[in-house]
Amino acid sequence: MFQTTSSIEGQNMPVFIHESESRGTFIISLPDIHFSIEYPQSLTSEEQIETLVLHLFSMMDENQAEAVARDIVHAILRK
Repeated sequence: MFQTTSSIEGQNMPVFIHESESRGTFIISLPDIHFSIEYPQSLTSEEQIETLVLHLFSMMDENQAEAVARDIVHAILRK
């Protein structure tokens, strides 16, 4: 597991990313907004962003959801 940050409404929030080899998934947690999701590692970067935006959109506006999703996927790609 590793940690990164994303800015949500001007506040830096921790993001925890766990790569589950046995399940072939990523588990993403943003505890400050009570959000977590698990999705397959086989998704492309754009599919990961789309999946995250779809689920984050219920908690924030679309532009903010896309910015957070891109932060998360970029952190995964840099790992």
